[in-house]
Amino acid sequence: MGYRAISDLDSPIFKVDLKSVQTNILIMRLEGTGIVARDFQQRIAEVKDDDPVKVSVRASSRDSNFVRFVTYWEITDEDVDVAIQKIVFVIKELENKSSK
Repeated sequence: MGYRAISDLDSPIFKVDLKSVQTNILIMRLEGTGIVARDFQQRIAEVKDDDPVKVSVRASSRDSNFVRFVTYWEITDEDVDVAIQKIVFVIKELENKSSK
């Protein structure tokens, strides 16, 4: 899967532990800011006119500091790639907002 693109951002806010990914589930931690999982989930699900990637990504969370992504058998590699592009875009967008 393309989860490495999220890890490679080396974000101070959004963290993934690729060593822990052994199934179709990816857990991402949110650290050290006012950004909470619910806000991140809402933004990745939203499609704005100026978004470079026009896709809605769904995720769940167990609390305000964790986001859970799950793929299933009908999700293609191309679907994952597009979802990762959207996730990376939103991470960068939220990092820029939080640094202001």
